[in-house]
Amino acid sequence: MRLMRLKAWRDSKKRQLSIIPFILTFANACLGLMSVLYALDDKFMAAAYCIIAAALFDGLDGKVARVFGSSSSLGMELDSLCDAVSFCFAPAILLFSWNFSSARWIGLVVVGLYLCAGLFRLAKFNIISHEDKRYFIGLPTTVASSWVAGFVIASPWLEASRWNFLLNVNYTAVIICVLSLLMISRLHFPSFKSRHGIIPVFLVIPIAIFGAGLYALVVHVPLVLSMVSAYVVASLCVEGILFLSKRFF
Repeated sequence: MRLMRLKAWRDSKKRQLSIIPFILTFANACLGLMSVLYALDDKFMAAAYCIIAAALFDGLDGKVARVFGSSSSLGMELDSLCDAVSFCFAPAILLFSWNFSSARWIGLVVVGLYLCAGLFRLAKFNIISHEDKRYFIGLPTTVASSWVAGFVIASPWLEASRWNFLLNVNYTAVIICVLSLLMISRLHFPSFKSRHGIIPVFLVIPIAIFGAGLYALVVHVPLVLSMVSAYVVASLCVEGILFLSKRFF
């Protein structure tokens, strides 16, 4: 009888704790909403930091759900909907309010492309999420939105550096279009969710991210932008190496 009561108590505590992943997921969505409101109020730095914070919560909710054994289809669908707010809609609003409003219809086309590519990426992830956990097919929306947020945060530094031309609306539009195409591509980006059967060359990517972060801290360059850019560039280089090795060796 005592064992039965203990089991019932543990189950009740487990059910109570299972709400924590949902709270983290809703925090992700609320931060996306705050980003939109800040962007519309011309508080672009605050809007960018909200997207970064949303990305952190998005990384936590799934891990916490697995720890508490509360992973479910409902949680996955909810996570996808919240990601659409924080990593598709919010960055599009931030980009348009920050740099593309002066470009008129070109700005609308660029942010519309980013939004649609992000939504397509999320829908595709829901379909193929049961496949190989070692990598993502297409650039994750979390990474793309973190790059956008990092770019906005780094804009004062960029303006004072030799990279100031990137803030020109035409160059920014090209970069955002490239990000959009990467999201809907079939290129592989490592997820670091599983080490089983990982290809050794993938180890170049975390080394590149760590090196970029260390360099940013030492030289005082934008941290988020440096680390996210290192992930994207290193992943593309590894993908190119693997493609050439399969084709010619």
